[in-house]
Amino acid sequence: MGLLLAVCIVGGLFPRPFDETSAAPDHLTLPGIAGTSGPTQPRLPAIPDLFASRGLDLLLGLVGGIALLRLLSCWIPAWAPLPTGRVESWVARLPGDMVATRNALNQALGAAHMTIHRLVDTEQGTLAAARRTGVARLLPGLFYLGLLVLLGAGVWARHASWSGPQQILLLGEKRTLHDDRDVTIRLDEIELRPERDGHGIASAVGRVTLSQPDRGDRRLAIGLTRPARADGLDLYMVGIGPAVRIIARNAAGERLYLLPPGEPLPEEPPAPKAPIRVPLTGSTQEQLLAAPQGGIILRLLYYRPQNTPNASDDGILVQVLHGTDGRILDERQLAGNARFHVEGVTLDITPEYYVALRVEHEPEIPLAALGASLMLIGLGAGIVWPPRAAWLVLHDDGDSTVCRLAVPHHEASAAWARTVKALLDEEAERGSS
Repeated sequence: MGLLLAVCIVGGLFPRPFDETSAAPDHLTLPGIAGTSGPTQPRLPAIPDLFASRGLDLLLGLVGGIALLRLLSCWIPAWAPLPTGRVESWVARLPGDMVATRNALNQALGAAHMTIHRLVDTEQGTLAAARRTGVARLLPGLFYLGLLVLLGAGVWARHASWSGPQQILLLGEKRTLHDDRDVTIRLDEIELRPERDGHGIASAVGRVTLSQPDRGDRRLAIGLTRPARADGLDLYMVGIGPAVRIIARNAAGERLYLLPPGEPLPEEPPAPKAPIRVPLTGSTQEQLLAAPQGGIILRLLYYRPQNTPNASDDGILVQVLHGTDGRILDERQLAGNARFHVEGVTLDITPEYYVALRVEHEPEIPLAALGASLMLIGLGAGIVWPPRAAWLVLHDDGDSTVCRLAVPHHEASAAWARTVKALLDEEAERGSS
């Protein structure tokens, strides 16, 4: 178990080998209130994926087998352990036959809340093992039962759990959270609470609609420090960042298309009805959008200094460029809602935010929680009632029985061992008199 703990710690501290093909965007970080859209965080050196190695599987199997044997040893009286280390022993001659001796032994051991659980007859005499009785013997075994449940939860997780990729979600946008499962989510609203000084974001809550074909729609609230759970799915908000909403109109008030530069207009394009929303991610980000019908190019430059802690301090520079020669027609730092009138085109630009979400299906969590609870109960019981064992060798010697009692060396001076020895000595003196 110590080796397993060390492997888990090492595997948790050092990340798995980084896969560039499945990498999430660099603006996504671990949950936190500040700095969720800043520069890429440095990565620790990667080591082989310990959690997917055969070595760990063998180690888990070994730990599970040992835990099962320990559990059976705790709960099956006949599986009393044999001494494995130094023992202290003493001899007492008890009056009567083997039956009377056993009764005397049970009385002496009963004072220490112990009883004889195993008797083996040999040519040299009768060998016996004594252990605790009742819940004092059974409850510590819950530690090993909980460990088995926890290992079982880990096996179940490998076959039943899954995690979707991190997704950037803009207001009103609907996305599929996992390619292999028909689970979609739509961002309906973002609630932001600023810091007391007005700079930065103290908390953020996104209100979303989760859709599954067989379960309908559900409205949920997700925060940076408050995940949501619904229909066996765990939803996490792993970051927030700035975005802009853009509406382009011509002089007649008709909406214009905004497309990546060089992309042609669709044949007989209908007038766009929804505004364009653009997320601005990373520490520096440039977005170019062209309005072919208006002959302009919109350049959005997002820059965030390294020492800026919160997304509300981000700077967004808006430039309107001529569609032919690229000269700057208008330039402005976006501090709020802005309107540009250039070359007969009106641009309404509104700052917004995006959220980064991730969904996980972890059906093993309740089982793992049960296993951890059982381990804590068993650990507490083991502290209150530590293991207690004694071994006896009984030899019939006519009208008396010679009894050799052995206890672990470190328990020889314990109160229970002294009590048992005193009661047996008292019984031996009574027989000799």
